[in-house]
Amino acid sequence: MSADSEASRRLRQAYAEAWAARSESGDSDVVLRARLRAHQLSEVLDETTPIHGFIFDLWRRDVPPERVGREVWKATGRAALHLITTGRSLLQTFRPAGSDEEEALDRQADLEEMPEDKEGVLDNYDHPASASLTFEPAEGAEPLLARYADLTDRRSTWHQPSVWFDMQPDQARASVLLGSTVIGEAAVPVEIWRAMRDLASEDLYADGFLDFRIRNALLETGTLVCYYPAD
Repeated sequence: MSADSEASRRLRQAYAEAWAARSESGDSDVVLRARLRAHQLSEVLDETTPIHGFIFDLWRRDVPPERVGREVWKATGRAALHLITTGRSLLQTFRPAGSDEEEALDRQADLEEMPEDKEGVLDNYDHPASASLTFEPAEGAEPLLARYADLTDRRSTWHQPSVWFDMQPDQARASVLLGSTVIGEAAVPVEIWRAMRDLASEDLYADGFLDFRIRNALLETGTLVCYYPAD
């Protein structure tokens, strides 16, 4: 087994062990630090490394081991996180191992992909600002989101696809799109709406994530996060 593979195995085991101990020991960082130390993962313990911030952010956001793969898939495709080569190789352990799961992630990525002539803020700004918005699903949103959920075979769990925002021309609102399809709308703070409406002339759009799940054949939506330039 290579050194990277061994480190990856230990990272995955450390995170899983820490997660299992949360119910008894709580969600303090101390729990995770203890397991990382036990598995001799000095790089992940080093607060100056990108991988430290990434792993501890997952922990503090209550991301369970089975969802880390999805978070890693998102993050390693975004330049803003600046994951160093060594750190990224460690994170590979959380990617789904089976070819079926990898194919499902590829198909999810196809659904999320922005049109070729448009770019999102997250791929162009290192430290964007963010806002939580209220999602108003369109009448035809459920079939597309259900299709997205079906790719994981876990409809009832929460999903978090990438979305982007097309600001409306005459009011402080935006269409919310998954890939090239409008799935709803949201009211947008005026200052964000004005800034992003102007940047649309440069083919740059606010983007972010939508939490949703399909439960009892009904669409439930949660947090809608919009990222935009901080300046």
